[in-house]
Amino acid sequence: MVAIAGATIAELVEPRTILEPMLARLAAERQEADRLADLRSTLEPPSMEHWSYLKNAHGFHIAIANSSGNRVLDLVSVALHEIFVERIHGALYPAEERERIHEDHAAIAAAIFSGDGQLAEALMRRHMDEFAKYVGQRHAALLEEVINWA
Repeated sequence: MVAIAGATIAELVEPRTILEPMLARLAAERQEADRLADLRSTLEPPSMEHWSYLKNAHGFHIAIANSSGNRVLDLVSVALHEIFVERIHGALYPAEERERIHEDHAAIAAAIFSGDGQLAEALMRRHMDEFAKYVGQRHAALLEEVINWA
């Protein structure tokens, strides 16, 4: 049981950095139009107001998981994302970083829409690696917290 193992937030971040690039590749390769429409809707220029930005950024990652065409991978990825978002309450990226993150999301989505799975995977891997590095540098104490599964 994960709760008994004392899983940490760091252990939650690691599988996201592994899964999300693969999901981006699958979304690009499978091109499921109805699901890609959901992804497209997350790319509207967001208000940089905290909660609006968080909703778009959160929706982007969920839409890619949904676009993978694999319900099990989708479920696992979304669950990991939800647990992490619940813990951080959207307080990770300062306002000055939000436009850059939105640009990263737009580039990943463009690769997905063009059907370039290799590029989508590479861009998402870079994005998630930067995310993990950022969390480690700015929120090191958060990574050591044990997840409360209650």
